[in-house]
Amino acid sequence: MRATDTAGRRDEFSYQTAKLGRELKRDIETALCGLQAAVAGGVGTARVCAGVGTWLWTNQVAKGASATTPTVTSGAPTTAPTAGSAEAITETDLKTAISNCWDQGGDPTVVIAGSFNKKAISAFGGIATLYRDSQGMQPATILGAADAYVSDFGTHQIVASRFSPATDVYILDLETWECCYLRPIQSSELAKTGDSDRRQILAEFTLAAHSPNANAKIYTTTTS
Repeated sequence: MRATDTAGRRDEFSYQTAKLGRELKRDIETALCGLQAAVAGGVGTARVCAGVGTWLWTNQVAKGASATTPTVTSGAPTTAPTAGSAEAITETDLKTAISNCWDQGGDPTVVIAGSFNKKAISAFGGIATLYRDSQGMQPATILGAADAYVSDFGTHQIVASRFSPATDVYILDLETWECCYLRPIQSSELAKTGDSDRRQILAEFTLAAHSPNANAKIYTTTTS
């Protein structure tokens, strides 16, 4: 394919490399937003960073009666939280989580939710208008979503995420988080085998939670 003159892209190998690079970035975001516990690693065992949902073991609003919090060892969560019976998210839950952040010195600016909970938050009462004025012959727009929530403690952007757990809603002060790279995303050539060209794309990173108490989560919510 690299020897032929193809339509649409100049080099298939470069295209596939770029596509897999984007896939790696999605995998990184999924790991950062996940509920997995931290693993120190060892011979034959890979190191694993704890996800956002596991770091938030203090300021949390548990919907399920049997939900449990992570076990913390040497300052890091080494067991994942256990979900309980699912219940629907409410506006009271969101207000409680935001106030918990504020009481601990946080300034949460972002609310991250999956598709179902994003729609549930948009259904909260208080949307000022459900329409937008159209000028001249421009088509009218119906507003069916809430992109920001104004609480007693500020304005919070509501963001839909397909990479965070569907059962959890994160209320985050982004200044308290950092993705730290031991080895940034990089690409290197591998030994050639016959007529094939091979390339490796990798990254080594962890999630630094500088102040978990400045954030919150609502977990074990319904997803359908």
